[in-house]
Amino acid sequence: MPSAKERIVSAVSEHVPCAHLCWPQANAPDLPWAVYLDEPSGKGADNVNWATVHGWSVELYEKYPSTELEDAVFDTLRGEYGYVEPPTTTWIDSEGCYCTLYRFSEIERT
Repeated sequence: MPSAKERIVSAVSEHVPCAHLCWPQANAPDLPWAVYLDEPSGKGADNVNWATVHGWSVELYEKYPSTELEDAVFDTLRGEYGYVEPPTTTWIDSEGCYCTLYRFSEIERT
């Protein structure tokens, strides 16, 4: 069974290259590409961990906005994870590109 990180990379990589947090310095591919972040927390009782709650964020970076690409990533994430918050897109002046943010969570039994 693939790990949680392998699943998210596989889902996003259907559309664009994807990395955890950032690309190695001077090795980022040409736009568009994505990065993801996980903010996990544990659940358990009686000194036993029984689940990890993953708080995923996927950031899609584009030189020019493409609703077709943004919708395709959104649909793939919804198909894999269920509920995904409505994405938000912002212009990042310092980077000269757009960023579309997708947020969702999942519970992984441990």
